[in-house]
Amino acid sequence: MAGRTGLRLVATSVGAAAILAADFAPVPYLGPAVGVVVGILKLCDNMQTNKREIVNLGGRCESLLYALKESDSKFPQERMQTIAQESVLLLEGIKDKMVGWSGLPKFKQFVLQGEISDDVRRCHQAIENFITTFQITSQLEIHSWMSSFDEERKKDKEETVHYLQDIKNNTDLIREAVTALPIEVAGMMGYMQTLMGNYEAGDRRHIGLATNLYDIQEKSGQLLPKVELKHGEVRRTSSHPVGGSAAFDIWQGEYLGRAKCAIKVIRGVEVSPKIRERFLREVKIWRVMYQYDQGEYILPFWGACLDDGPYPYMVSPWMEYGESLSFVKKFPYVNRKRIIRRIAEGLQLLHSQNPPIAHGDIKAANILINEKGHPLLADFGLSKASLSSPIMEDLTGMPFTQSRGISESYRWFAPELCSETGILSPSADVFAYAMTVLELMTDTYPFAHIKRTPQVLIEMQRGARPLRPEGTIYVERGLDDKLWNLLTCCWAANPHKRPTIQQVLKELPED
Repeated sequence: MAGRTGLRLVATSVGAAAILAADFAPVPYLGPAVGVVVGILKLCDNMQTNKREIVNLGGRCESLLYALKESDSKFPQERMQTIAQESVLLLEGIKDKMVGWSGLPKFKQFVLQGEISDDVRRCHQAIENFITTFQITSQLEIHSWMSSFDEERKKDKEETVHYLQDIKNNTDLIREAVTALPIEVAGMMGYMQTLMGNYEAGDRRHIGLATNLYDIQEKSGQLLPKVELKHGEVRRTSSHPVGGSAAFDIWQGEYLGRAKCAIKVIRGVEVSPKIRERFLREVKIWRVMYQYDQGEYILPFWGACLDDGPYPYMVSPWMEYGESLSFVKKFPYVNRKRIIRRIAEGLQLLHSQNPPIAHGDIKAANILINEKGHPLLADFGLSKASLSSPIMEDLTGMPFTQSRGISESYRWFAPELCSETGILSPSADVFAYAMTVLELMTDTYPFAHIKRTPQVLIEMQRGARPLRPEGTIYVERGLDDKLWNLLTCCWAANPHKRPTIQQVLKELPED
């Protein structure tokens, strides 16, 4: 009799149902329960996760049938028929649960593995309560399920990790990613991120998870759902900073073991709870915009880390062509008109959001060039979804005009930003955009004839604006009378008299 529990291993064969039907032919009132159990055993084969736990549950349902059969002689027939009817309700409830589990998409089964496991445990407990309520006794081991359940649960988790970290399953995972719903993909990616945190960087399981996770991200077009990178998603590969400014250091790194990345460390900002909250809120603006834009105008933002060293940092793909000014200097005959137009289109994307997003630090150094030669807006460290107080003031505790590193951008800033309030706005972006156009057309920063930045501030407050460069080379690059007149309009002292970025685009050449 005990050998019959092995039927659950061949539940999908036609013989399994036939054997059960033959065994229970002498007790026809158990027929409905037998039919439900056959359905349960077949459903066991439809699971991608929790396989051992669910097969074990199916076997216990089968064992319950045989326990009921053994109890047939111990109770009056009327009593047994009542028990049999109640068993059908119990088993149908379990079957309904299995139908729900097996009907989940593959990614969702992985993500909900813990919840499914909890459901399986509750089903076992329901069987236990049934046995106790109706005083079912049997030589079969239908009571001692807890230890085997915990063991199977552990093995199921190990098998899940093995599957997700095995590079051999990469193709299957990508196939699932491109057909699954975005919310399912995000859940799966978040689950894999969390799993990575269980292993040291360099562990084969960590490496496998990172590799498969990177390919899922690339094929699905979705970023990792956990913006805070604290599970070994990124590591520094350079021994020292390879670039930066007074406020930032740029390191080279490796993202998910696959892609070269830029690690931008904000120096002089110690991470407190307030800083963490504000920093993550601001970097999420960047991520949301990239998710919306898909890398057409916005530099991809992969995440941020606030626990690796004393200072927070942001992670984005490494751009081999670097920032835009270096690019046009290296390739002087590149189509600069096309570059400045695409920069304006990127700004239009930000300014057309509801509420508008002001970038806050537009200049050539904050515009990177991708492999196609297209400019991408970067450095959203000052960006604002709500145009109230700037991020650097919140990060440093200092006024905007006194923040470390901000002085490097004074040559591009609208005059109102150098006042006491220093509130960012789309119109201030338009002012800085015009300075950036001049920068890219002349291969040098604004007010290049004035060496000291404080003097630039004084002159701008007096109404001075950049001098028009002389020479046919600038006209050939696109800085003709029409463009120069547009730049002077963008430099209006009164923010309300400046054109919007949409109006700027109407005046720019299509090339």
